Amino acid sequence: DSESVEKQLLEAEQELETARLQYQEQRKALFRKILQIEKLKLQRENIKEELDMLESTLDKKRILHERGGITDEAFESLVFSIESKKRELGILDKEIEVQEFGFRDEDILQEGYMVPDDPEYKKELLVYINTKLQRKQIEFAKIRVTKAELAMERAKWLMSLRTIRAPISGIVTEIDGHPGEKIRQDQPITTIIDDSVLNARASFSEGYYSHFKTGMAVDVYINATSEKITGKIMGINPVVNPETRSIGIDCEVLNKKELLPGMSVRIVFPISRKIRDIVIPAESCLLDGVGNVFVLIVSDSERVFRKSIIVEKSNSFNMEVFSEGQADGGGLSSCNYVTVKEGLKDGDLILLKPLSNIADGTRIRYREAEQYGGT
Repeated sequence: DSESVEKQLLEAEQELETARLQYQEQRKALFRKILQIEKLKLQRENIKEELDMLESTLDKKRILHERGGITDEAFESLVFSIESKKRELGILDKEIEVQEFGFRDEDILQEGYMVPDDPEYKKELLVYINTKLQRKQIEFAKIRVTKAELAMERAKWLMSLRTIRAPISGIVTEIDGHPGEKIRQDQPITTIIDDSVLNARASFSEGYYSHFKTGMAVDVYINATSEKITGKIMGINPVVNPETRSIGIDCEVLNKKELLPGMSVRIVFPISRKIRDIVIPAESCLLDGVGNVFVLIVSDSERVFRKSIIVEKSNSFNMEVFSEGQADGGGLSSCNYVTVKEGLKDGDLILLKPLSNIADGTRIRYREAEQYGGT
């Protein structure tokens, strides 16, 4: 019973606290007793001094008494005072003897310690020796607390075996049992949804298929709140829905408690647009001595200069070319074209049929031909 074990632990802790308080109180009482013994010893010394003085006076008074210098009453009063002091001293000696029991040098030696020369350390040692019982009580109380703590840990462990804990955190969506109901070993009793990561499913037109990539970041908008959350495409359906001509995608969304399972969302993804290619006639290209491709570009001052270019899939000058029909959708032509990857930009003016022996900087006269280009 965990309540019984908890009660035992509380009682043991209270017992330990009481033992510690008793130990501190005993220490204080012992120091007070040592102080009282010192006062008694000081009182005894004072009585001894008084007795010595009275006895010295008695010797003198006896001579005077014998010669009739003092009366019998005065002499007998002095004798009585001395006898009283002696009785007082005897009683004080016995009281000191009783009070000193356990606080004597022989008591220290019996406990196996050397008698210290330092008076203060000697007091501490005497208090330590005379609190043996209280220290034992503290040790016994500590042992009882330790046993009670172990019993409490065992009770907690036994209680944990009776508690079924979910292996994940999330939202309880269904409970299939009731308190007190017997269940089978393999019977599910509840359904929990891990809402830290949710799956958003959407469909897009098949025309966007080429824009999707697994792992691509998307923006997820919650329709209920218009908040935006970042998601990631985790799966793309490889089959087009024949009825809707759409493609399904699954996105993973890290939920920061903005989303609830079952909410509707909008998914927005970036569409990459193909950059317009530059296409020129193959006859506009020349080769230098090492096989690099160049064209002759016309400057604003109507002078020509060589301009190195990189064409698509060039291998010396055995490059892949495209017919006019392939480039812009027109009919077939005897003229071939190449796609320029680097070296030219829109608006550059080049010679259509250049001569290889034209030097850089040569001024020319020209007429504009049809512009070529494509996508």
